[in-house]
Amino acid sequence: MSTTLAQLREYLADLPVVSVHEHHREDDAYRDLSLEGLFLRSYVGWAYPGHQHIADREGFLDHVRFNAYFVWLQQGLQRIYGCPAITPRSWDAVSAQITAAHHASPTWHLDVMRRHGRYRRAIQDAFWHVGSDVGHPEFFSPAFRINAFVMCHHPDMADHNGTSLARFDLPWGCFSEYVQAVKALIRRARANGAVAMKSALAYDRDLAFAPATYDDAARAFGKRPDAVDDATRRAYQDFMFHVCCEIAAELQLPFQHHTGLGLIGGSNPMKLEPAIRRHPETTFVLFHGGYPWVQEIAGLAHNYPNVLPDLTWLPLIAPTAAVGAIHEWVEAAQTARGICWGGDAFSGEESVGAALALKHVLATALAHKVDEGYFGLEDAQLLARMICSENAERVYGLTSPPDPLP
Repeated sequence: MSTTLAQLREYLADLPVVSVHEHHREDDAYRDLSLEGLFLRSYVGWAYPGHQHIADREGFLDHVRFNAYFVWLQQGLQRIYGCPAITPRSWDAVSAQITAAHHASPTWHLDVMRRHGRYRRAIQDAFWHVGSDVGHPEFFSPAFRINAFVMCHHPDMADHNGTSLARFDLPWGCFSEYVQAVKALIRRARANGAVAMKSALAYDRDLAFAPATYDDAARAFGKRPDAVDDATRRAYQDFMFHVCCEIAAELQLPFQHHTGLGLIGGSNPMKLEPAIRRHPETTFVLFHGGYPWVQEIAGLAHNYPNVLPDLTWLPLIAPTAAVGAIHEWVEAAQTARGICWGGDAFSGEESVGAALALKHVLATALAHKVDEGYFGLEDAQLLARMICSENAERVYGLTSPPDPLP
C-alpha cells in the first residue's frame, strides 16, 4: 500500500457523507428484519437468480461470494455488528443480531447510517409514496419521481413500480388542465421540501425522448391502453417528459436520471443528448455513471454545463468502474463541483456498505492521481470532501445537521 493511499484512507474514514439517493422504507418495515430478509431487500438478491430459494444457504453464498453487492453488504454488517464473515454456520447468529437491533430501536436503520456510515443527510426516493420523507424530515429530503406522469395516460395505468395516477387528485377531462395540474403538483412538492425530481424511466422504456406536440399527446390522454397505438403512446410519453424538464428548470430542481442498466438496450446516456441540448436551463443529473457507459457520461459532462455526472450506486455495482469514472470525470467534466454520490440502498446495513464502497474507490482513485503527480494531497482531500458531502449540499441546497453520531 502506498503512503498516499494510507493517508487518504485515514482521512476518509471519518469524513461525513451526504447521499443524493436512497430507498429506505418506513420504520415499521424493518422491525422483523433477518439476514435472509436483508439479502432479499438488497441488490444481493438481484445477483442471485434463485433468490426465492435462498434457504439453500451454501448454494446462495457460493453464488454471490465474489459479487460486489455481497462484498460491500458483508463489510457493512461487519462494521455495524462486529460479526464474522457470513457462512452457513454463522448465518443464524448474524441474523439474530440484526433482528434484535431492529427490535430494540425502530430507527436503527437510520442510527447505523449516522454512526457507522457517517451519513449527515440523504435524499429519499420513495417510489411507493411519491414525495415522501418516510417520516424523517430531519434526515431525508424527498425527491419527486415522475415515472407515472410520463408513462400513464389513463388513471388505471401504472409504471414499472406499480405507481398509479389514481392516487393523485388530477383532472382527467381536459388535457391542458391536466398538464397544469401536474405542474402544480410538482410545485407543491417543491414547496413541501422536495429537492430533486427523479426519472427511473430507463426501467419503463428507452431514453430517446423525441420532440412531440401537444396535439400528438392529447390523442392518447384519458384513453384506455388498448385504445392507443404504440406511436401515439410514445408521443404522449415524450411530450410529458419534456413538460417535466420544463418544470424542473422553472423550479431549479436538479433532474436526476437513471442511466445504464435498467432496460439496458435503451439506457445508454447518450440517448438523452437531444433532450439535454433542448433544455439548457434544466440540470440533468446522470446517475450510476451510466454503467457500463462511464465514458459517455464524461463526454456529456464535458460538452454540456447542464450535465452533472453522478456516482450513485456505481461503487456497489463495480468498484473498478467507479475508480475509472472518478479519474475520467475529474479530468474531463466542466467542473468537479457537481460530482455527487448516493448509496441507492434499501436498508441501513446496505447504506453503510455503500458508504464504505464509496470511500474505498475515492481513496484508490485519488491516491493514484497524487502519486502520478496530477495534483497534490491537499487537492485530493478537497475532492474527497466535495464528492462525499459538499457538492450534494450545494447542488441540492441541503442544510445538514451537525456531524453524525460518534
